[in-house]
Amino acid sequence: MTTNYVRRYAEDINVKNDICDFSGLLPDINGISAISWELPNCSRREFGAFLLKEMYSTVTDGELNCYHVMVQLVPEQPDTAIVNYKKTWGLIENSGIKVNNFQDKRSFIDKGRRGLILTGTCRIVSPSSSELQRLINTEEKLFFSNIPPDMNDADTLQTERLTKWIEDILCNNGVVFFLLGRFDETDSEIVAIGKSIALEKLI
Repeated sequence: MTTNYVRRYAEDINVKNDICDFSGLLPDINGISAISWELPNCSRREFGAFLLKEMYSTVTDGELNCYHVMVQLVPEQPDTAIVNYKKTWGLIENSGIKVNNFQDKRSFIDKGRRGLILTGTCRIVSPSSSELQRLINTEEKLFFSNIPPDMNDADTLQTERLTKWIEDILCNNGVVFFLLGRFDETDSEIVAIGKSIALEKLI
């Protein structure tokens, strides 16, 4: 297929830019840039995984062997026996995702305002496009990275699991990828954030 990407660059995500409003979405840290690739007229539901692989392989010099993933279920889940038993990856599996191919799966259950906040981390090694696409089509708050986080869960507050995961990767010169827009978007757009030197191959 023809890959005529629309690229947008923000040197500092704390300054108003053409990609999105990052305030409240990401940790408030300095020295972080962003680049987005958009694939017009190619829906997120069909081409999200393709675009992610294109950006990821550009950062990793063609290697697609491992994605480090953080997901947070939206909305908060009810505090029931089944939710506490299945946890994050069990509930994702119920939605049709074959999580048995995901490695080092970890689930976290924290108290939210109205229920339970469920987050999870894993590694996806050599994923198929269909496997990635199903995950992208199911989960709204989904982040990918080219490096693993280096964080101590015991020192992480309940409300900061997601932001600490992102912050740790950025501070260790990694890149974090996430999709923009809603599931029914007619275009695909993925944002990569990191220090400018980590993003230089994407710009």
